[in-house]
Amino acid sequence: MSSEQLTVTVDNTSPVIRYTPTQVTNDSNTGWTSYCIADNWRCDEHSAHATGLDGATFAFSFWGVGVNLYGNLTLGMNFTLAIDGSPRAINPGSGQDGQTLAEVQGLSAGQHTALITTIRGGSQSLLTFDKATITMGSATSVNKTYIGGGSSAVVYGPQPNPPWSSPQTYTGTVTPAGIDDTHYNASDKQGATFYHKFQGAAFFWYGPCYLETGSYTVTIDGNANSQPQQFNASLGYPNRVIESCLRYYAGGLSRGSGQQHEFLATNAENHWMTLQWLEVWDYELTSGGGSTVG
Repeated sequence: MSSEQLTVTVDNTSPVIRYTPTQVTNDSNTGWTSYCIADNWRCDEHSAHATGLDGATFAFSFWGVGVNLYGNLTLGMNFTLAIDGSPRAINPGSGQDGQTLAEVQGLSAGQHTALITTIRGGSQSLLTFDKATITMGSATSVNKTYIGGGSSAVVYGPQPNPPWSSPQTYTGTVTPAGIDDTHYNASDKQGATFYHKFQGAAFFWYGPCYLETGSYTVTIDGNANSQPQQFNASLGYPNRVIESCLRYYAGGLSRGSGQQHEFLATNAENHWMTLQWLEVWDYELTSGGGSTVG
């Protein structure tokens, strides 16, 4: 049986990436700038975060066996990389090719945290971050299911009158086959929710991110003792949108006959929370460990 290498791309604009300083600025010497080079509203594949500040960081958690970071370094900028708190060697010249900042593979299959910290080399130094690619492992029996925001499998709340609407998408929107590319679902009411029950080893939530989208919390298989994770989807520039914005990702979930998972997202403020589609992946890893079967 042939195997497939499972990878996940996390764009620099994804809310799962956490930057410090947190406030986006127009001056890269004082923090992170966020910019888009595009001819229209849609900034997918045309965005980046950049900083010239010494000690600026970005961090994210991921489930997998490896991660690649892409971007570039200019005029003496350097950085350190830590995985799960342990420093990782950076190859001399990393980022100078305008693409690869770092590559870490061969991790044990599981949840990890990456932390990147800048080391400024001069007044014009700059680190530009484009995206991260997560390696989940090699797998067989891969099944990917796509669930649109209009599916009856997505339950909106609070009931009885969920405060959700269906705005039109922008020209050039790209969605998986079978997913509506003309509308998405959105709510700007604090406390608005959506819920989805699924079976699988990995889960993804995509929905547009723009200046007016805000903070939200998520739980998977939550209970009274669970602490929801909080994210902020607001972009740092007006009149632009990341339509295929990865708002949440979870891997390594228990799988097997009858194994169900429950996902709940809650709007944390009176700013927009959006949903275009969900993805559920089921698979059997053949290298780098395996998903829990239960």
